[in-house]
Amino acid sequence: MLALAAGSQAFAQSRQQAEQKLDSLKDELETRRARLDTLGQSEGNLLGKLQELEETIDLNATVVDRLRTREERVGREIVLADSSLAQQQARLAVTREHYQRRLLAVSKNSVRRPPDWLFFLSDPGQAVLSVPMLRAVGKADRWLIAQYDSLRTDVEKSRLTLLDRQAELSRLTQDKLRETSLLEASHQKREGQLKAIRNEKSQLTSAMQELIDAAARLEAVIKDIVESGAATFGGDGRQVLKAKGRLPWPVKGRILEPFGYREVGPKRARIPHNGLSIEAKLGTPVAAVADGAVSYTGRLRGYGQIVILDHGGGYFTLYGHLNEVDCFKGQLLLQGDPIGTVGDSGSLSGPQLYFELREARVQVDPLPWLKH
Repeated sequence: MLALAAGSQAFAQSRQQAEQKLDSLKDELETRRARLDTLGQSEGNLLGKLQELEETIDLNATVVDRLRTREERVGREIVLADSSLAQQQARLAVTREHYQRRLLAVSKNSVRRPPDWLFFLSDPGQAVLSVPMLRAVGKADRWLIAQYDSLRTDVEKSRLTLLDRQAELSRLTQDKLRETSLLEASHQKREGQLKAIRNEKSQLTSAMQELIDAAARLEAVIKDIVESGAATFGGDGRQVLKAKGRLPWPVKGRILEPFGYREVGPKRARIPHNGLSIEAKLGTPVAAVADGAVSYTGRLRGYGQIVILDHGGGYFTLYGHLNEVDCFKGQLLLQGDPIGTVGDSGSLSGPQLYFELREARVQVDPLPWLKH
């Protein structure tokens, strides 16, 4: 019984924690939506707005996923609660029938006349000896009544639990449909923003300048990684250096933008492009090109979700525009280990992987280092 009670308490705590986490995520999502509305009314900062929208989309997707998981769990709880209620009702019916038969027997033999066996006692002393028997009969009746009342209470509790879970399932389903609809609207809004940036001259020029600023922010991130000691890989980069020309590609695909400069806009303005943009399908796995330590994961304006690996000796690789990140800061990865999946976060031109290689912390063309 103690183990059952402990299990029930742990289950209740687990439910409460899951509900609190979901409520917290929904509150954060509403806060982001309000901030996004404010940003939408301001001028400039196109990449910042895009990143804020993408972060809202990611959070929205997380909420939808948690609502779906919670919906499935509550659905299973309803099946169990329904089955438990049916079993308890069956036991209650059997106990009620037994109870009714016992009441009928008592009323026939005790209410109208004394029990027949009392007339066969030869003296009063035998009646005294029969007291334990009478007490045992009374105890059995009290147990039967208590069992019936307990079962009736359990049935009522199970019925209320079932009704509560059904109401919760209805709320979860409505919330999921609402959040799914808002998620789709956010995706459409993002596509509209990207289309405007690509097609409107003023927005494209502004976005290109912001990309230049984003490269400067990346330099600050790399500097901070080195100075803070976050670059934790103890190697000297020899694996990368010796494998020049033979490093595996982080993902297979066509090169959209080579290392060097990209020309954008009607006047074909040239802006630096310090890595390779590799075309690949959304969700394609991305792998580490060499052994290293994860020294940074997160979002960076202009690059979307990124992972930076330290390979030692001043060698770094950067993987940008990721959809999902499958590693964590401080994790040691071997060559070929998964980093995440191809996405379009922070990208102005669809799903792709932005791959950057640094030697002595300086960007170099990755192409000569990759296997041909």
